[in-house]
Amino acid sequence: MPLDTNNPAGTVESQWAWQWSLMADDRCKNDALFWEWVQPVTARDLHGARILDAGCGGGHRLSIFEPHIAQGVGVDLSAHQESARRFKDSKKIQIEQGDISVWQSKELFDFVFSVGVIQHTASPKETVKNLLSLVKPGGKAVFW
Repeated sequence: MPLDTNNPAGTVESQWAWQWSLMADDRCKNDALFWEWVQPVTARDLHGARILDAGCGGGHRLSIFEPHIAQGVGVDLSAHQESARRFKDSKKIQIEQGDISVWQSKELFDFVFSVGVIQHTASPKETVKNLLSLVKPGGKAVFW
């Protein structure tokens, strides 16, 4: 379903949420393409890590990370409710609504991931600068 910006009954946010809901099951957990996107990071690297998925959408990447990490935070401007429903019982995953170009955290992250999102922000340069400020010294950022 393409986004229909002429449809007053369906906001862009609700239409994105609908698209993300299509990926709400576990079919993405064994996605080899995902691990290709985030290489050289491997599941082993994530053991015990605190990660940020900036622009988490419906949470399918977080579902791949969850078995390997200590804590994960997903931030999304429009599909956060879909992710929040998905992880409502998770002790490891926290979902927040926010604009990744300005979102801040009290704690830094071992890994910051943003897959397919930065180019859609108002200022990709400022978004990258902000996301890099959230990485612990010695941590890694993966943008695709």
